[in-house]
Amino acid sequence: MKVLILGANGQIGRSISEIFSPNLKQFKYSKDQLSILDNENLLEVFKKIDPDVVINCAAYTKVDLAEKEREKANQINYKAVKNLVFLSNKFGSTLIHFSTDYVYDGKKNTPYLESDKTVPLNFYGVTKNSGDEVIIKNCKKYFIFRLSGVFSPYGENFVKSILRLRDKKSLKVVNDQFLKPTSARMIATFLFENLKKKKFETSPYGLYNFSFDDDPMSWNDFTKLIFEQAIFMKLVKKIPEVVTTSSKEFNAQAIRPSYSVLDNSKVKQNFILPKVGLKEVLKKDLPLIFSKL
Repeated sequence: MKVLILGANGQIGRSISEIFSPNLKQFKYSKDQLSILDNENLLEVFKKIDPDVVINCAAYTKVDLAEKEREKANQINYKAVKNLVFLSNKFGSTLIHFSTDYVYDGKKNTPYLESDKTVPLNFYGVTKNSGDEVIIKNCKKYFIFRLSGVFSPYGENFVKSILRLRDKKSLKVVNDQFLKPTSARMIATFLFENLKKKKFETSPYGLYNFSFDDDPMSWNDFTKLIFEQAIFMKLVKKIPEVVTTSSKEFNAQAIRPSYSVLDNSKVKQNFILPKVGLKEVLKKDLPLIFSKL
């Protein structure tokens, strides 16, 4: 099996490089080596490799900045994906793509299903939803995994941002947005195990909302859990007071859904999902995250 990995220097891409076995035939390209906006070079790479599986880890993920950089976000999250669909179909490749919980409006109070209507509240969500739709309508062989609160030792993410503030006396973190955070390294483990077991050859193509079996939590709850685990592991000596604030008071540029918890029933039915909880994942990830601060 030949696997083409695009966006190999991002959170999920670097986690894949760490987790995937050298026995799996991988062809990895960072955005600097191969931009998904470069249709001509992409075509040449597809011709050269003729991949069985394409894992697209490339994305524009700056949620607030997307409100200003609309064209750039749309180019990467929609227009480039449209071309990836064309190339995947042309070469008979299976496309694995990652989406977001921010395609939902957060008005439910039960976990979102794949069949639920998408009503993105911010422009980032709009572009990701457009990318999803072009895959669903046009791609012959695809898997979309919608994710939430992705963190890892690599790039920029919530866990790293919070830990950089560990010497503050207090932190204000919103307590009215609920989700299930997800480790990029566990996503990579999930991909590797299921590729190895040929699940991407036997499972139904389509859209999957991806999360682990944890209780929903607010960003405020997650912050407290991060510090609780960090002090238990003696990575920090003291922790800030974590104060609650509302989304309205925080006043971010992009509106977030108040409830974007993803139901994992469908992915559990069709794939092998690692049986780990968030606390266990943090115990594995936090030392690596601290090493990258």
